Amino acid sequence: MLRRGVAWSLHRFISSVNLYTSRSHNCGELTLENIGQAVTVTGWLAFKRMDKFLVLRDAYGSVQATLPKTLQTELKDIPYESVIRVNGVVADRGKDRNNKTATGMIEIVVEKLTVLNRAAVEMPMLPEARTTERTKMKYRYIDLRSSRMQRALRLRSQLVHDVRRFFVEERQFVDVETPTLFRRTPGGAAEFIVPASQPNLGSVYSLPQSPQQFKQLLMVGAIDRYFQIARCYRDEGSKGDRQPEFTQIDVEMSFTSQEGVMSLIEDMVVSSWPKSLENLKPTGPFPRLRYEDAMRWYGTDKPDMRIPWRIQEAHPILNNLASDKIVDSKWVVRLFKCEGLGNLSVPGSLRKEWKRLLSLNSRETNFAVCSPQKKHWFNFVTNREVSRAHDATDEDLLVVAWGSCKSVQWTLGQLRNFLAEAANLRSRKEIVAHWVIDFPLFTVEDNELTSTHHPFTAPVEKDEVDLKSTRKLPEIIGQHYDLVMNGVEMGGGSIRIHDADLQAHVLEILKEPTAEMTHLLNALSHGAPPHGGFAMGLDRYVSLLCAEGDPSLPVREVIAFPKTKDGKDLMSDAPTIPNDEQLERFGVLIEAPSANVMWLLLVAFSPSFSTGYEFKKVVCKSAQVFSGPNTCSFIDGDLIIGENVKEEDLRWLMDLRVLTGALIIKNTQLKFFALPRLNTIYMNQLKAAVSVSNAPNLVSFYIGKLRKLQYDVSQDKFPKDFAKIEVNKCPKLIIGTTALRRFIDVAGASHVFLDGTRVHVDPYEKEGENQLFAGLAFDLENDLLPAAFATVFLIIVFFVYFVSHHIEQNSIQKSENEAINVYFGMRDSIIAAELNLSSGSPMTKLAPKARTKNSTNQKTRSKKSNNPTNPETRPLVQAN
Repeated sequence: MLRRGVAWSLHRFISSVNLYTSRSHNCGELTLENIGQAVTVTGWLAFKRMDKFLVLRDAYGSVQATLPKTLQTELKDIPYESVIRVNGVVADRGKDRNNKTATGMIEIVVEKLTVLNRAAVEMPMLPEARTTERTKMKYRYIDLRSSRMQRALRLRSQLVHDVRRFFVEERQFVDVETPTLFRRTPGGAAEFIVPASQPNLGSVYSLPQSPQQFKQLLMVGAIDRYFQIARCYRDEGSKGDRQPEFTQIDVEMSFTSQEGVMSLIEDMVVSSWPKSLENLKPTGPFPRLRYEDAMRWYGTDKPDMRIPWRIQEAHPILNNLASDKIVDSKWVVRLFKCEGLGNLSVPGSLRKEWKRLLSLNSRETNFAVCSPQKKHWFNFVTNREVSRAHDATDEDLLVVAWGSCKSVQWTLGQLRNFLAEAANLRSRKEIVAHWVIDFPLFTVEDNELTSTHHPFTAPVEKDEVDLKSTRKLPEIIGQHYDLVMNGVEMGGGSIRIHDADLQAHVLEILKEPTAEMTHLLNALSHGAPPHGGFAMGLDRYVSLLCAEGDPSLPVREVIAFPKTKDGKDLMSDAPTIPNDEQLERFGVLIEAPSANVMWLLLVAFSPSFSTGYEFKKVVCKSAQVFSGPNTCSFIDGDLIIGENVKEEDLRWLMDLRVLTGALIIKNTQLKFFALPRLNTIYMNQLKAAVSVSNAPNLVSFYIGKLRKLQYDVSQDKFPKDFAKIEVNKCPKLIIGTTALRRFIDVAGASHVFLDGTRVHVDPYEKEGENQLFAGLAFDLENDLLPAAFATVFLIIVFFVYFVSHHIEQNSIQKSENEAINVYFGMRDSIIAAELNLSSGSPMTKLAPKARTKNSTNQKTRSKKSNNPTNPETRPLVQAN
């Protein structure tokens, strides 16, 4: 009882954020009223000066502390971002007061300093320091300490609380959690799948794009007012305004109408608006804009209404821009006028974006930005005539586009945003909300009908009869509505189809299998009430609020642990490659393609010749890579070190002659042992994941005589010649995400074959025949090379090899790759023949007279194989 009474008395003097902790105050709440009080504060060491002053930072602010001489030596050895506890007395800073900070009037005179956790001396980043986005995402737990992230996540938390309070307490909605393991939903974005284990082996779940079907089923089940802060998933990568996993405010009501749902959402926005942004709060009811008008006036279905410019038909004086195509009703000339922006200076980056715009859009569309500084806008009419025809002055800017109607609308809509951004109209602190309504029920894409919203949207009542007419389908209006703020689609909703027969008919129109929707169709046939709802993107909403109206803030800035644009978590390195046990548990087979006899490479090496043969996919999922002597002389492609491969299992890399392309290492210890006359280099800081498509951190180098070094992963400086790389600890091996392009052996022979799970590199044991079998690769499971056939083949190979060796000997001596060739005892050139044994195809013979042409073709194929945009060689596994 006494202990409980003491605790209760303490509660009266300790603020709620300090209850149940070892601190008496947080770093942001101390003021002049606390002078003379003994306090205990905890946090991270943000700054120290003269070994006498320190600044302590926590989630609530920062405070300065002064150390006596007895503690100054201790402070000197404490790294930044260490977690410390300070016991001391609050004092007035006197003449050193700082009115710019909340605690700038006081300081703490330290009596005791305790290091709770010492940080690393070399931090990869500091919370408030400028650094790259990739570094922030890699060390997200450090970035979360920044005031930027603290504000965003706390504003998000408060907003979610206020939204839930509004729906549950003020509007009597029921907060219902719906499953995240579901089945495929027709239409919409691609979905993530989750393999099922026993007893459902061979089946998969889908992660829902939204709780759409579940909330409709809740309406059938008489949960007439549903609400949820829902987690959703879409397998479509990441952009500035989207993530593969996201959160939405999900709402559904029975016995409602389109206006009823929109009024509810308006009330929710106004009621839950952050108090700190009260000056930006929009007032309801929000304006309504028809889809057709939005596209005609603004070129987009989500216009930024802060921008005053409207697209209009051009005066006939500009009809010559359309040339003879003006007779086509789909060919138009349109423009918009930017009043007072005649002297606008457009940054070079924005001009590049305009050029990119042209490359993305139809070739039949062109545009011109007509500014007063330009003497001649068009060669068939004067500037003055154009200005007068459109009531423009010398202070105005005209933006003209001509081409097909749809393309012109899109182009002008984009340029409207770009120019507004250049004029700082989009970054101003203002939030304007409006509705876009009367969307078409169906959209025509590639001559196929798709749902503008989703397949469950009901048509307006007057258009239901037109669902029976194929010709009128594109003209049907749906009961679909979008909420737009500052040019960003915050969310969308619709009145749903509640009749089973009508729903089945719409699915048939969209060519979606009704068998996958039996559960919903059955539910609709068992007494479904009229219902409708709305889903609002929480991430986008919070990002717009944090940026105070600027729509350019990416949603990753308001998500604790976001993904990169290719769906990766740089901090934890997810997703990962499953091991054999996981694959077996879920009945998943990752099978390498049957290759038959895939390729043959012979052993002479020339720097002027490179091969183009390739495996489609070679994956080592085992912990072992078996190798013979001198196995790998040339790998060109991606080398990824994965899990559980020991140093001795990579011994074949000791004789690696040339490695080009991307070297991707994660938690890896990889050693290239030194060759004569070469120095040693260490790349301990190598952290890059390299994408072949854009190669942002390309590591390209040669082992041996240095030809090329591209390395921008860190600022380390390297000697010109090197042969040793050390990183840390070695996992699983994948050779060639696009292919194992060159796998040849000079001194020792090897068979390379696939069995679906492993890469085997086995030495050919017969004495005297090692070189002849070098690089021969075939699938032992499907094709056994007949002994007689092999003998004939070896004779041909042997003959071609020595002929080419004699021809090329003189030229090779002068090659720039002499250091490598001397060390390995060879001055030869490669002769390669592609061996195709599938379906009884005869072996291709190599004739000496065809060698020059064949070499050229192989060079071409090699360049093609290195082209990441080529669909035949696009990486099967990409990394950043």
